[in-house]
Amino acid sequence: MKKILFFAATAVIGFSALTGCKKSDSSPSYSMKATIGSTSFNTSHCLAVAASGGLTITGWSGTSTTATAPMIDIVIVNWNQSTGTVTFDSTMTTGYEQYLPNTTTTSLEKTGTVTITSVATNSVSGTFSFTASDGTVVSAGSFTAQK
Repeated sequence: MKKILFFAATAVIGFSALTGCKKSDSSPSYSMKATIGSTSFNTSHCLAVAASGGLTITGWSGTSTTATAPMIDIVIVNWNQSTGTVTFDSTMTTGYEQYLPNTTTTSLEKTGTVTITSVATNSVSGTFSFTASDGTVVSAGSFTAQK
């Protein structure tokens, strides 16, 4: 009987050690994804900066310290730090979106939408779509940006 209890206790302790003390991944995952024309854009570099009542969200290629094209910028002029949809119009009073396909070309767009779906202490998440001024359709956009 003592052997059965010993083996049972050993099994419970071993199982607990393997499954009960998992190391948690405390670093959040930031990203921006979209379809640009027919090309997939997917990056783990996405930053949101709230300043002067506005919000700028940028996703870029390259490294975390060296941004390279392609790049997508979303600028909301009057952001009240909450969730919701912002529709951009040609007056640019609400903001704009832009797609930078390379280092010398900027395709600014004054129309499109961005929906902020989540605002946390260290991140902002949402979706977006627009047609760039060069005619490029940027669709199925989503982001989780580090604030």
